[in-house]
Amino acid sequence: MTLFRLFSQTVLASSLFFCSQGFFNPQAAQAVAAQRLKAYAYDTGLKKAQAESKWVLVKFEREDCVYCGQMTREMQNNATTRQLLNKDFVWVQVDQKGQRKVRYQNREITEAQLTQQLKAWNYPYLLFLKPDGTPIGGLMGYQSPQAMQSLLTYIRSEAYEKMSFEAYQKGK
Repeated sequence: MTLFRLFSQTVLASSLFFCSQGFFNPQAAQAVAAQRLKAYAYDTGLKKAQAESKWVLVKFEREDCVYCGQMTREMQNNATTRQLLNKDFVWVQVDQKGQRKVRYQNREITEAQLTQQLKAWNYPYLLFLKPDGTPIGGLMGYQSPQAMQSLLTYIRSEAYEKMSFEAYQKGK
């Protein structure tokens, strides 16, 4: 028996065993997939947020930005961050150099032009909006999962109406 054939039979037998023991659960796989974050285009995300009464997190980023990619992966992979975002926010991603067309103030402009209009020059840049699209505030630079969780809790608790984020952090 060749080594390849032995390996193939072992893999097949292992797969059958794990499936028969319930290790592969299609319902669990679907539930995990449903929890994944979906990023929206700017205007699409704002419409969704307004319809669902959710806050908006706009993440301005560039394709060549290492920290932008790291933040996206961490937002997707950290269960607590993902749950906070899915429950109370609509996540919008904007490519700071992008040519995708979006609607802003009743005009069609590119993502690059939107970046200029909103003065989101650094990256990554996070902009928080109320469900009606009113800006709450922005923050530049990489944010760890713990910092993101604090920011999201600060926004959803509406503490921004009463105090700065720094004061909120000190009071925790």
